[in-house]
Amino acid sequence: MPVRKRLDLLTLIILSPFVIYHTIGHNWLPALAGISVWVFLAVSVLMPEGHRRQQQIHHLVHIAVGLGLLYFSWWDPYNGMLWATAYSVSIYLILAPRMAFSAHLVFLVLFVLVQKLAVGQDWLQTVRFVGVQALVAAFCLVFAVDRVRKERELRALAATDPLTRIANRREVLSRLQDALVMRQRYAQPVSLILLDIDHFKSINDRLGHMAGDQVLLYFVRVVSLNLRGSDLLGRLGGEEFIVVLRNTALPAARSVAEKVVSATAAGGFPEVGKVTVSAGVIEARQNEKLESCLRRADEAMYMAKHRGRNQVATLDN
Repeated sequence: MPVRKRLDLLTLIILSPFVIYHTIGHNWLPALAGISVWVFLAVSVLMPEGHRRQQQIHHLVHIAVGLGLLYFSWWDPYNGMLWATAYSVSIYLILAPRMAFSAHLVFLVLFVLVQKLAVGQDWLQTVRFVGVQALVAAFCLVFAVDRVRKERELRALAATDPLTRIANRREVLSRLQDALVMRQRYAQPVSLILLDIDHFKSINDRLGHMAGDQVLLYFVRVVSLNLRGSDLLGRLGGEEFIVVLRNTALPAARSVAEKVVSATAAGGFPEVGKVTVSAGVIEARQNEKLESCLRRADEAMYMAKHRGRNQVATLDN
């Protein structure tokens, strides 16, 4: 279970006795506030991870908890100050660092105003409280920024092939699925190039996997030099690669594939010899599924293999 869902579930468990106590005691205002937060958190826990509404729910929960804490501090200012610190820390655990800092600043201003109006808190107490909150913000910001950086690194690792540093199979197929959705919605052409290095197994058998890895890295550089910034190159596995070309019809995609095939054959390594690649090119049909696109691209690539390799084959729509 993701960390955010674990925090939501833990908060649900901690909040439940509070809701039950105030409901039994007919303290309807705190009970309704607690029930509202409980329902929002329950929806968040049950919602699939990454749902577009999940972030909005977390924002609503924090707004509701913050308002509830302001109300609580009006009647119990001293305990309210203790809970304010815990709430401030929770902001940085849930929200992005910049948004968390802004939310913390707004909450701090409102809380100081409530304290002033409720008990006429003197300025020395206010300065102490603000000082503590400044320390909380400083430490939490450091950890929040570090957390975001590590999350980005983990996402990059999860989406990147470790050898070639391009998109891995899961990432490229996910991006292809997005492109097919755009193709269906806006009728934008999407083409695929399936690339397979010829006789790659023999390179590994004759010269070892280190030489094979060098060939793969060389090939990725060649392909990347012949692609646009909007094109996506990914490794499906082994010596098989795929290029996703958005807003590209079949003739233009074939032209790109021919450049890649020619550039690959023009290079090579002294110990390996000439390296060639076979390419299959298709343009996605309207409403075509991912599996169908991959199957047709695979058919086109094997057509190029059967015709003698080191060439491009296409399947018309």
